Amino acid sequence: MPDVSVSIVSYENESCIDSLMSDLHAQKGVSWEAFVFDNASSDNTIGRLSKATDVRAVASPANVGYSAALGVLPPTLSRDRLRARR
Repeated sequence: MPDVSVSIVSYENESCIDSLMSDLHAQKGVSWEAFVFDNASSDNTIGRLSKATDVRAVASPANVGYSAALGVLPPTLSRDRLRARR
């Protein structure tokens, strides 16, 4: 189980998502997992993330907003880990 879970809500972030992922990979001494909820971006954010093997991402068909997206992230993308932690 990772030391840290990173929840990312994204909207039109194609231009910076690679940099964010590079920064996560640069972390030393801590294991992590990343969950990304893309809020109906029209750019290629999800396409960029599809190349990453260490990120779980979901593309929403509608922009549900930041708070609602945070409520969706870990339960949607990591049900197995939630069950294991209980």
